[in-house]
Amino acid sequence: MEWYGLKFDTVTNDVILKAVIPLFEMERVYPQTYNLIMDLLPSNHYTYFARIHDKDGNVNDNVDVYFQGSVDSIKQWCTSYSHTFPFDINDQNIIKKIFIWGCVYNTTSGELTHVKAYTRESFSL
Repeated sequence: MEWYGLKFDTVTNDVILKAVIPLFEMERVYPQTYNLIMDLLPSNHYTYFARIHDKDGNVNDNVDVYFQGSVDSIKQWCTSYSHTFPFDINDQNIIKKIFIWGCVYNTTSGELTHVKAYTRESFSL
């Protein structure tokens, strides 16, 4: 899974690159960061990463981390490590649509800064 996206800042008009990094490539290029992140995750199923690059080639200190896991296991992990769970656990509409979890790892502090839940949406025209 190798892909990228361009992010457009409507305030500064900056364009930044978000490059997705497969698990094996993260381990090869950033082995220390890879090991630190993997030790913090609740699951390593379907894990991949992304880094932000600016137009000058600078890489942001944050690493986006994506992984799969059950709602219950992620909720328990958030509680155990004092992470804020990203939505109301009683909202069955969200639970049915979750397809992957994400978090942000700060390479300077060595901490996960927040947890995200991504849902799959479908729209009829």
